[in-house]
Amino acid sequence: MGRELFAQAVEGSVVNSATGEGISGVEVKILKGATVLFTRYTDANGGFTVQDLADGDYAAGYSPIDYSLNLTDSHPAFAREVGSLALEARMIPFGRLAGRVINGRGKPAPGALLQP
Repeated sequence: MGRELFAQAVEGSVVNSATGEGISGVEVKILKGATVLFTRYTDANGGFTVQDLADGDYAAGYSPIDYSLNLTDSHPAFAREVGSLALEARMIPFGRLAGRVINGRGKPAPGALLQP
């Protein structure tokens, strides 16, 4: 007799690793090998749910804007078995530089080249 499959839900959250706050609008993909099975977007609190996921080995992919995945605190691969499963992805916010460039006389310097 074949292996019995159980359709269950996987719940997860995507949070800012610096503040612990949920990040809304992050694209979350559940993959089996290279095949995308489900695509969801996080809600206002950074949460998402995937229904009807059978037992098996999967990976979660995240596509945030203005963040990178903190691989130390996040586990993209997971095994779906009987019972509940909760995923959490922690994102590192990108640094930002803001301001204006002025010349030696304190006047704006249009077209100034900034290098890292």
